[in-house]
Amino acid sequence: MKSFIITYRITLLEGEEITGKLEGICYEQSVEMPPDTISDDIRGRIVGRVNDCEQTGPRTYRAAIEWPAANTGFEISQFLNVLYGNISLKPGIQVTGVDWDAFANRPASGDAGTGTGSVISRSADSKSGSGAATSPNSGDRYGGAAGNSSTGAPAGPESGNSLFHGPAFGIDGIRSRLNIPERPLSATALKPMGFTAQQLGDLCYHFALGGIDIIKDDHGLADQPYAPFRERVRMCTDAIRRAADETGRASVYIPNITGSWPDMMNRFETARELGAGGVMISPHITGLAALDKLARLDDGLPVAAHPAFSGTLTMHGDSGFSKAFLYGELWRALGADMVIYPNAGGRFSFSREECLQLNETARRPLAAFRACFPMPGGGIQRHNLPEWVTSYGPDTVYLLGGSLYQHPDGIEAAARQISDILSETR
Repeated sequence: MKSFIITYRITLLEGEEITGKLEGICYEQSVEMPPDTISDDIRGRIVGRVNDCEQTGPRTYRAAIEWPAANTGFEISQFLNVLYGNISLKPGIQVTGVDWDAFANRPASGDAGTGTGSVISRSADSKSGSGAATSPNSGDRYGGAAGNSSTGAPAGPESGNSLFHGPAFGIDGIRSRLNIPERPLSATALKPMGFTAQQLGDLCYHFALGGIDIIKDDHGLADQPYAPFRERVRMCTDAIRRAADETGRASVYIPNITGSWPDMMNRFETARELGAGGVMISPHITGLAALDKLARLDDGLPVAAHPAFSGTLTMHGDSGFSKAFLYGELWRALGADMVIYPNAGGRFSFSREECLQLNETARRPLAAFRACFPMPGGGIQRHNLPEWVTSYGPDTVYLLGGSLYQHPDGIEAAARQISDILSETR
């Protein structure tokens, strides 16, 4: 029977012991019934099984639990339920990794498949390092699979029945679209809410003239009456084209299409029609499955994922998801080409070590998924950008905001300064 492994960081509360807590997870996330009410047949086929457990501190453990893949129904919503459904209501349980290889090919109807699912894909905070299973496919530089005629980007796992496909473009696909093979990429956000579509288009034009590579909506821009979505996208894509005609250098505009599913898909079609270079969603507002939906569209666009509404999943050290797992691994598996996260040193509380772990997780070999671009934002200023490039490396999109708007000579001069810094980096 095909199975997969989830790894957890377990913290014991007063009065708890590890055996009972792990057994509780195994039953809570499967049959949700007392053990003595379950037949041996159901217990053997459905209930999770502890694969490994190692104490890492006075009251903390790293544990791996093996789950029947059939429990997920081979659909993303039920996978998420198995991943962290009822246990999200219990303290001291944090998900740190998943064996994604188990979902590379969906078994035929009525066949649970074969395989042990014994590979543990650990997030970067695990004791023994990455532990990620590398793909035998050799597509991108990070081990992602190659060739997808529908998107023009390197392809994901070959089976059309795969549950998780990963990014449709990834690092190499985005670099190809921008014709920037090596250097770090720059990004900024159009702000503030309250500007008209024309004003936001003017900002976009000057950022592009100055050489910013990726110009995205702020996540608060939606379809407000002062900057209606279609008008804003038209203004900004036109600004990108005008700047490219003057400079000979192409930037891309990425609108925020977050909304209900019908609205999101209508906005995607508008963005594609008007020539946007990608789209952005906040997947914890749209629903996580929206990432997969967008990544699998024919003639799709690169997708940037924004962390709005996800904070409670990562901000408690002994519960939820590790930051590296949620932003660098789960979002990547679901199809994010770029993962936006709050950088160390800004107004949020991510540490530098957590950011480094997240970056490594987003780029390392993982199943057959392409590597995705980490996009740290916050704490990156004009004056300290070289320091961050030294820390994070070239395969990063550096998202700058306030310091560009604060430049005494205006945003175009600020953009040129950033472009000059990154052009000197290889």
